[in-house]
Amino acid sequence: MSEVTMEAQAAMRRCYGCTEAKPLDEFSCDRSKPGGRSYQCKSCKSAYQASPERREQRRQYRYGDGQEAVLAEKRRYNARVRQHAVDIYGGACAVCGATDGLEFDHANGDGAEHRKAESTKSMLLRIHRTGKRLEDVELALLCSRHHGMKTGVERGRWQGRRLSTVAELHEALEALLTLSRGRGVLLNSDGVDK
Repeated sequence: MSEVTMEAQAAMRRCYGCTEAKPLDEFSCDRSKPGGRSYQCKSCKSAYQASPERREQRRQYRYGDGQEAVLAEKRRYNARVRQHAVDIYGGACAVCGATDGLEFDHANGDGAEHRKAESTKSMLLRIHRTGKRLEDVELALLCSRHHGMKTGVERGRWQGRRLSTVAELHEALEALLTLSRGRGVLLNSDGVDK
């Protein structure tokens, strides 16, 4: 045989899928295989990966028969992370002391900007992992009622009316805090005594 023919044969490989002899560049690199190339050509491997049988095999590998169990464990983990973060921030509403329906409030009103840089889940994980309050973001723990009222006041609404001046805004915030802290009065979503 001539040298050209031997070099051409050395640069070829037979695919185990379609059994055709093809150039080496038709085979994916795979350092675990002898010769450093996959046994199947790229087109056969692609067809195999797209087959319904292979998709089901991958699903079984990832989740087994208990996909619901895996997702339930993820939910339990996320709940533990959130509860740990809540405990680090005191475990109670900063205004009324309620322990149910707690939400993290950005005390400076910079929540939208912060959420663009870091998701709520990432923030909770960071609190959980460090085991302490975040130093770069000022957060407060509020019950859903007080968080909603504070957000409404920040957006310029109080007891169903639009606030037009900064003085009205500060007056509404003071009224909210006085009603909630001083007398221990429960407020409805409009800020009115129940």
